[in-house]
Amino acid sequence: MGPAAVAHSDAGSHGSLLVEEVPTSPATASILSLRFDPAQGLPPQDAMTTPLLRLMLATDDVRLSQRLFLETSERLRAAAPGVCSSDS
Repeated sequence: MGPAAVAHSDAGSHGSLLVEEVPTSPATASILSLRFDPAQGLPPQDAMTTPLLRLMLATDDVRLSQRLFLETSERLRAAAPGVCSSDS
């Protein structure tokens, strides 16, 4: 999303979704900040809200587990070069 999406968000319906471009230096990637009302996007009375939230939590758990596994593997590899057999 670029400046056009930000302008559309600002000039649009002024609903619960707000898109802002966060200023960064030219040497870094641009960042977009999204703010929304979770009750509108995931209404509590909708039958799909609970399964969708569970899926989102499980996905986040897997992502965190993968990151921790990679960090631990790198630490072990740095602490004992040549000992990890996963390289072969």
